[in-house]
Amino acid sequence: MEHFLLPQDPSSSPVKVPYVCQEPYDGGPFLEYPIRKKKSWLLPDTENPRFMPYRLREVLHPTPTREQEAFLQTWLFFGLLHTLQGETFDAEDYIVTATSNPKLRYISTSKMLPNLDDARRRRTIPATDADKKKQLEQVSQYLKVAMNAGINGPQVGGFFYNFYNEEIRAEMRRNGWCPCDIARVVDKFQHFQTLYFVSKMKRIDSVLDHERCTSELCALYQTDREAYRTKHCQQGCNCPDASINPATVSAILRRGNIPLLRIVELKGRAGEVCVEVVESTTDTPYVPISHVWKDGMGNPNSNALPQCQLRHVSRLVNLLKTGLFAEPTSEPLLFWIDTLCCPVEPLDDKLLAISMLHKTYVEATAVLVMDAGLQLCDHREIHGVETLARLYTSGWMHRLWTLQEGGLAKRLFFQFKHEAIDLEQQYRELQATMPSDVRFLGPYMGK
Repeated sequence: MEHFLLPQDPSSSPVKVPYVCQEPYDGGPFLEYPIRKKKSWLLPDTENPRFMPYRLREVLHPTPTREQEAFLQTWLFFGLLHTLQGETFDAEDYIVTATSNPKLRYISTSKMLPNLDDARRRRTIPATDADKKKQLEQVSQYLKVAMNAGINGPQVGGFFYNFYNEEIRAEMRRNGWCPCDIARVVDKFQHFQTLYFVSKMKRIDSVLDHERCTSELCALYQTDREAYRTKHCQQGCNCPDASINPATVSAILRRGNIPLLRIVELKGRAGEVCVEVVESTTDTPYVPISHVWKDGMGNPNSNALPQCQLRHVSRLVNLLKTGLFAEPTSEPLLFWIDTLCCPVEPLDDKLLAISMLHKTYVEATAVLVMDAGLQLCDHREIHGVETLARLYTSGWMHRLWTLQEGGLAKRLFFQFKHEAIDLEQQYRELQATMPSDVRFLGPYMGK
């Protein structure tokens, strides 16, 4: 299935589909093919699309599997391509012979994209909106019937209902996927191509051990206060922590304002920094950091973080200035992070800070998501679809708490390996490529 979009570095080669047709497509109208082959019971009931006559038929007169496979491949694959390509259709474009066994033939879709693109370019652009709508509705009907028959029709191994079978799940586990993440993918995504794409995607943070995880729970995202260890930016770093005065933060919170942070280099002490707490005003620009504690940027015992982490966060936040402001100033952009800005003690002040989270994120200039897995990914080397797929399957997406933070943001940035991306801008850029990419052909047929 070479036409499907794949990740930059797929976990395995495309699926090979055997050629099983027992006869070529007859060239007639696509929707009438089952009628011509005396299998009208395969078509849905027009008055009740959910009722499929074949279900009762298959109970009484079960069709041999090989016959089912051959018929469906001829109709739903070759017949649909014939309908879309018209007179330029040649079935041999989609059949290859195995080099190891001349008797073994496979479906090849390596020519499908250029063939469909050529067919789209040759198609006369409808003169009116009504003609365009009619053309779209016709193609939509073909696809709907094909999908209906493929998903709800005679089941060939339950392929659509259980695409993520044990073999695929095992492969994903070997590539670093957590069982909980796999379950979330199946629950979140319904489109076959999305499921196929994600199944071929290696986890960048595959060093994590998910042996204790289940489909309901990722054990790695459960915080154990006693065992928790705050991480440095690099392994082997032993730089000291930088902390704030919790009383200063508490006083700001009691006045109904937001405590913000500025990182200051200590003169005469190379590489060392301290943290200044700044009280927000109605027009103070700032960026909250949205993260999950599993990544090591939390501290359950005190309002402190390693100096390397604070330097890193401050640098990333200030790199956003050119994208946020028409005329960026030299003044450092302030930031907020729960580890320092939510007092560990007393409990009343901690609860006050939590109650003000909505205000903290709503009033922010932008929100920066820092996910450890995404920061290992170079989004410049991958397709926009993979960028979004990695974002939606990231560890940050595990937590309802962080999703709320993203949902409240005026602008939402995700930090990748070399730069932060604006989520809305990423969507716009991907949408701009759709009209010229036949893999996103559906909404643009007739344009």
